[in-house]
Amino acid sequence: MSLACLDADTAAAYTAHALEPEESRAVEEHIDSCASCRELISMVAKAGWSGSLTSLTSSRSGSEGGGTPVLPRGTRVGPFEIDAPLDAGGMGLVYAAHDVRLDRRVALKCLRERRGDPAQLLREAKLMAQLANPNVVPVYDVIEAYGQVFIAMELVVGRSLRQWMEAGPRDWKTVVDVFLDAGAGLAAAHAAGIVHGDVKPGNILVGDDGRVRVTDFGLGTFVTERPGASTSVRGTPAYLAPEQRTGRPCDALGDQYSFCVSLHEALTGALPGARPPRMAGLPRGVRRVLTRGLREDPGQRYPSMRALLGALRAARSPRWKWALGAVATTAASVGLAYVFGVRQVEVEQCAVAASELASPWDAESKEALRGAFARTRLPYAGETLDKVVASLDGWSAGFEEARGRACAAGWFRRETPLERLPGQLSCLKDRAREARALVNLLRDADATVVQNSVTATEHLTPVERCAQTAPARTAPADSPGIAPLREQLATVNALMSSAKYREARELAQKLMKDAEALGDTRFLASAKLGLGASQVWLDDYAAATANLLEAIRLADVTQDDRTRAQAWVRLGQAEFRQGHHDKVLFLQGPALGACERLGDVWLHSEMYLFLGGSLSQLGRPKEAQALFENAVRMRIQAYGERDYRTSFALSSLGNALAMQGDLAGGTDAHRRALVAAQAALGTSHPNIGVLHGNLASDYLYGLQARRAVEELEKSRAIAEAAHGPKQLNVARALTSLGGALLEAGEPQRALETFERAETVWDDVAPKHPSRAFCLLGRNLAAQALGRRMSLEELERAAELGGALPGFMRGRIQLELARALSPGKASPRAIALMKEARAGLSTSTLPLVQRELGRANEWLHAQGVEP
Repeated sequence: MSLACLDADTAAAYTAHALEPEESRAVEEHIDSCASCRELISMVAKAGWSGSLTSLTSSRSGSEGGGTPVLPRGTRVGPFEIDAPLDAGGMGLVYAAHDVRLDRRVALKCLRERRGDPAQLLREAKLMAQLANPNVVPVYDVIEAYGQVFIAMELVVGRSLRQWMEAGPRDWKTVVDVFLDAGAGLAAAHAAGIVHGDVKPGNILVGDDGRVRVTDFGLGTFVTERPGASTSVRGTPAYLAPEQRTGRPCDALGDQYSFCVSLHEALTGALPGARPPRMAGLPRGVRRVLTRGLREDPGQRYPSMRALLGALRAARSPRWKWALGAVATTAASVGLAYVFGVRQVEVEQCAVAASELASPWDAESKEALRGAFARTRLPYAGETLDKVVASLDGWSAGFEEARGRACAAGWFRRETPLERLPGQLSCLKDRAREARALVNLLRDADATVVQNSVTATEHLTPVERCAQTAPARTAPADSPGIAPLREQLATVNALMSSAKYREARELAQKLMKDAEALGDTRFLASAKLGLGASQVWLDDYAAATANLLEAIRLADVTQDDRTRAQAWVRLGQAEFRQGHHDKVLFLQGPALGACERLGDVWLHSEMYLFLGGSLSQLGRPKEAQALFENAVRMRIQAYGERDYRTSFALSSLGNALAMQGDLAGGTDAHRRALVAAQAALGTSHPNIGVLHGNLASDYLYGLQARRAVEELEKSRAIAEAAHGPKQLNVARALTSLGGALLEAGEPQRALETFERAETVWDDVAPKHPSRAFCLLGRNLAAQALGRRMSLEELERAAELGGALPGFMRGRIQLELARALSPGKASPRAIALMKEARAGLSTSTLPLVQRELGRANEWLHAQGVEP
């Protein structure tokens, strides 16, 4: 039988004696006259390419010519002209080729299987082309030709790491040095968002120039399964991470595992799990690195390749350097050598610890966030993502700088207090843990997480605080087994800052049981704080108060200033949300004292806002204004004018000023709050809609109806775009807009808007107090159009509005009293109007004063004295 040039599968079957006799004879006849195929057979035999036998049965039985024929010399593949085959492996054939455009030699890999998504291939190639790293083989081009996919890359003159390992024994330091170079290439790729997927000695090259390079990045993801094939696992089985063997796609932690398998093999001569022929002389530090990198659970490995390399580099370096000992001839010089040696040991220990503190924010996480935010399809997701990315970029840069400073050369100086070092490293570990929990949550963000993502990133504890760790305030060593609980606590806090309160409470309840079993008092205080804070937001006030008070007691015992201050402020929040304003004032002393002792601007100003809000509700506006102004001043100084935290304080100040009748001051504060929030959140975030509504209220109560309509149109549009047509904020925006239109002399538009609002209230919150103004407004608009008012709806409005402030409740009572007595007033109508007058008298706002005049006029007409 005649035979065309061999494909790689046929060559593999031939060398494994798996062909039928007739097929074998045909192959032998062909290779007698074909030098290229003889070379292919030789390469396959050397490489032991038996892994193709599985694909052989499916490709030969289920497809026509499913293999990859060897291309003859001179074949053009795009701008590349093939010289000869170089190598064969599980992924395909590699040719030496000439780039006729740039007159250079290249390696041209032809993928053994037909490619899947061409766009994905091009994306991968572009990423690789942008990755300029001396330890990575660069990709030049991806070309489709002859029904196959070809990848052009640098032609490295040298040998694979496998061949380098088999050439003879190497000392462990030389092996580690080679792997440090290879790991640097992997780390650079991971930072660019590229995962290898098949790390093994065969994919690491040692060039004749001495440079180590990693090749074949991502090629395992370039190809797809053949039709009808079962789900396959990509990569080389002996080097696969456990999670890859179950079919999960490879990630950076999977690459780390494969890297450690390869390193283990190079150092010991055997794969993990086998009896290594050589282990003596391998330092304990290197063994520890291997043990951690080979953990079954990806979460227990190093957080990144960069962290692993830092630990490996520290383990490779000598731990004791008696630099002055060799020349010490007196007791004094020996003592100096000892001090220097101790310092050096501290620095080495610092390097090992700091290597585990990699920032959780990298290119791969950034891409994951882009995908998650896009999937929400929220109109403000893109704008919010840009803000979050910028914030996390800044945090990560600060973290890396702080990590570098912690182990800087300054530790060699005798005047540097070494007792600070453990506290600083512990603080950095907490910061990394906190950020990692938030990034993990953002990677799977839903609408709630996206909406709160900017404020969540702003609430990450500043890394700079670690440099301020005082020796006397350093926490005691952690109890055994506490590390995973700290990870859970960080997740609770991330859920809280993302407004996922139910999930936070559920995890916090489990965490507190584990903390109680552990018996670590300091951690138990933190766990009770986390649970109590989540319970406050879910209105479980009795349980929240009990947990927060216990957190304060435990924090006092352990002298944990931060937990103590946080618990006092959350306790103030609980009382404020319940309307216990006298109790909030009662907490002022211990809460502010704890905040001042800690020196935390956020907590201190937060307590000022709760106190100011309570004073406002108790009719002490001047005192409230002073506290709000303090909060604004503190936040501007700490965070700047254009920050959402500053915006919140400005908004509270604006409300206080407006309630005192200082509409000019209130409007100015609300306008500044809007500008600050737009700078922090963008222009389409739902919180911006709320701030437009606040500004509109100033205009409306100041009898500037047209300006109020403009702001409320923006508020409504943002709310509907963000939440859809059926949501509480949409109902509020429509109700306020209807009221402004009515004031602006457009009763028909006002009525239509109130009707829309009513359908939303019916669906989302039929008993909400603010619905009272929708019912009132609809009847006033109908009356303005010459229609009768519904007494039943006005009665319903008065019932719903019973919990509203007096000046708002008074407006409803005024209209109900008038409707009850079209002629001579009834006793009930007079009583209602008196209540309305009392409520309206509590405010000096122009619109309220106008309504107060109407109430007095009506009462005067009924013969009732003022």
